[in-house]
Amino acid sequence: MSAMIQGINPELDDMVRRGQLGGKKITALYNLKKIVERYAVNGFISEEEGNDLKSRYGTLPNIVTWGDYFQTEIASRYFDRSDEEFLKITSTVRFDIIASIKIFKNKPEQFFKIVERDGYDVMGIPCEKWTEDQAEKAHLQILMRYYLNMGLENAEISAEDEEYFQSFTEIGVVQAG
Repeated sequence: MSAMIQGINPELDDMVRRGQLGGKKITALYNLKKIVERYAVNGFISEEEGNDLKSRYGTLPNIVTWGDYFQTEIASRYFDRSDEEFLKITSTVRFDIIASIKIFKNKPEQFFKIVERDGYDVMGIPCEKWTEDQAEKAHLQILMRYYLNMGLENAEISAEDEEYFQSFTEIGVVQAG
């Protein structure tokens, strides 16, 4: 089945038909996918997994790339939010991907181990009981997973995204999670 709207994952076709995703949300999702796929080297599923699924079921799933993943995850979780809130959520994902590159690029393996350990320690605590420091450790672990799973180690941040990142931090809209 092809997507109703080019650049929007076909998994979202029913949501579009039902009117759960209006024009502004669709545009935000389209832009988010472009940004994510500009940086992600690895697929959401590996080529080997894709080949295995295709040989088993005769087709690939609709969620293959990280752009597909973020598009469908954000749409299905937050479709009921206002257009303004929805745009903030997609902007936060863009910010987080850029931040993960800035934080983890060229860091020694020990840094990754510390972030992983600290994140696991926090994950055993219900999130509503987290201190600000614990929330930051959990968020850092999420950023590290983006960095590693998406294959961002060789990513170069575009001038446009660098400018965006700087303006995003200057206006104080950075939110954990």
